[in-house]
Amino acid sequence: MIVYNVTIKIDPQIEKEWLSWLKIEHVPRMMDTGLFVEYKLFHLLEHEENGITYVIQYFAPTIEHYQNIWMSSLRSFVKICLTNGASGSFHFVL
Repeated sequence: MIVYNVTIKIDPQIEKEWLSWLKIEHVPRMMDTGLFVEYKLFHLLEHEENGITYVIQYFAPTIEHYQNIWMSSLRSFVKICLTNGASGSFHFVL
């Protein structure tokens, strides 16, 4: 199993709107690619001086699935996510 991890800081003033967008639009689009089999969303409980931190993990069954996703659509999904209120993000694959 391959984990695509996205960690994002969100401005508290737009948290509810961003979270709604994420759950209603972004995550379903990611899952509709058919290349992820599961996802998990976490709110990190840390000092939130510079924003509220969320972690989204998408699970792909193989590295080939992940590579196909990255080449076809993930870059545009990341740009969309950042233009919808994320002040910064950190992505990695496990």
